[in-house]
Amino acid sequence: MINAIEVFNEKEWYPIAMDWCINKDLAVFSNSDIHGIISEMYDLENYHRPKTLVLATERTENAVREALFANRTIAYYGNILAGKEEYLKAFFDTAIEVRFFKNVQKSKRVKKGKKYIIKNSTDVPFEMNSVDGQKFTIPANGETIVVIPDKSKNSFEVKNLFVEGTENLVVALKLK
Repeated sequence: MINAIEVFNEKEWYPIAMDWCINKDLAVFSNSDIHGIISEMYDLENYHRPKTLVLATERTENAVREALFANRTIAYYGNILAGKEEYLKAFFDTAIEVRFFKNVQKSKRVKKGKKYIIKNSTDVPFEMNSVDGQKFTIPANGETIVVIPDKSKNSFEVKNLFVEGTENLVVALKLK
């Protein structure tokens, strides 16, 4: 009888609701209870109201309905996305392009490794933490240069992509 649960409303995040969605195979929703003018509630130049991204196969009412009942949604609020791992991974993989830049020799500040340019083609910045302790942000619609040490495990937690209430998406960058 329940097909979806709101995991974010206005400015509140509900991690327990997110866990329910994952455990009960429900769609995640992100909403706002605005009964007035959106621009009075949100600074629209720096923030947006909560949104539910519907992963439909086409822009038709039937396709949207099918996607909703198939639980193909992602909650989007602030710079945070929450949803099923497979959808967030596809979103991330589609958004990121990694290009080799140059080799880096070991110095006092940097380990030996390779320097990469990482480009993000979405409006969502990605906050990255490696299991090796490296932290960086791939800016929205921008790029960053990162040195990946030769002995890196190439495993990154994307701190603003939630696959459960307190768990983030873990990815490997497609290094060349």
